[in-house]
Amino acid sequence: MRPVITFSACRLPPTNAIDHDMLFKYMINMLEHYVENDYTVVYFHYGLNSANKPSIRWLWAVYRALDHKYKKNLKRLYIVHPTSLIKLVFTFFKPYISAKFGKKVQYINRMEELEGSLYLYQIDIPQEVRRYNETLRTGKVSRSLTDVTSAGVYPRNGVQLLSEQKDRQFGIHLHVLVEKHQQPIPFIVEDCVTYIESEGLHSVGIFRRGPGHAMIQEVKAKANQGERINFKEIGDVHLAAVLFKMFLREMPEPLLTQELYEPMKTIHGLEKIEKIKRARQLIGRLPSMNLELLKYVLRILTKVIANEETNKMSALNLSIVFGPNLIWSSTDSASLTTLNYINAFTFLLLTQPD
Repeated sequence: MRPVITFSACRLPPTNAIDHDMLFKYMINMLEHYVENDYTVVYFHYGLNSANKPSIRWLWAVYRALDHKYKKNLKRLYIVHPTSLIKLVFTFFKPYISAKFGKKVQYINRMEELEGSLYLYQIDIPQEVRRYNETLRTGKVSRSLTDVTSAGVYPRNGVQLLSEQKDRQFGIHLHVLVEKHQQPIPFIVEDCVTYIESEGLHSVGIFRRGPGHAMIQEVKAKANQGERINFKEIGDVHLAAVLFKMFLREMPEPLLTQELYEPMKTIHGLEKIEKIKRARQLIGRLPSMNLELLKYVLRILTKVIANEETNKMSALNLSIVFGPNLIWSSTDSASLTTLNYINAFTFLLLTQPD
């Protein structure tokens, strides 16, 4: 997974309380850990005001001081909640910056637009930014808003933000879906996997590529209205793959549960035989409905791995793609270390499925 570095304007102290040269040195020190490989930067613009706004001269000095290695491996700079002012500033600088760098800048009006590109629940997003995004989405501020998912529907604590929709598939606790429909595999998961198994096992980059945001939202909305999705009619296996991952990512409680998060990290340094033993013990602690769905997920992923020669998706690739969708922490912010633990555990599940 590509590292994601975030910068939140709302956390900037007043200009008279900070040494911007020291801030720049801190930024350089942080970037040094990542610039040798591809990385992404997300800048949350909400919260920038006259009291904490750096000077344009300082911003220009920062750009000029960043040498080629910092710009080369930057794959995308997302500017979230841009204002007319920041667009004006970028327009002012445009003649002086490289065309390649300019193409990496992307304005994001609402966080939902990042869906499918980033795991928002694993990014440290200030609560005031989340509340502002909710204001844009609904037209009013929800005072009880504490944590919005990447789809802007449910927070991780399971409290519903929108009116109840009895046929909703995404963002619902697994036990609610199982009890409501009296089947162990949710409808949308079954529809996605059936089509992937039929048409996608040989698709290059399956689970890494995706369709446009509008198409994802359209089909997701239909699923949440209780429609069974005929992916064969749509004819896009990558859409099915994205929605499959999205379902897992938007579960209020991860499939592998919060309970397994800390124990999962402890097996990282064990010898292989002991690691497999401990992993099986942990999986044995899952609720029966979680275990049933996990087996279903692993079954299709092992079929994808079996066709690695044509689809180019190895067990390692899939562990990186799927790991953060299977387990996460409700308290820890994502880091390269924790992601390594998660991916390693997922790799173990994929290569030792029994």
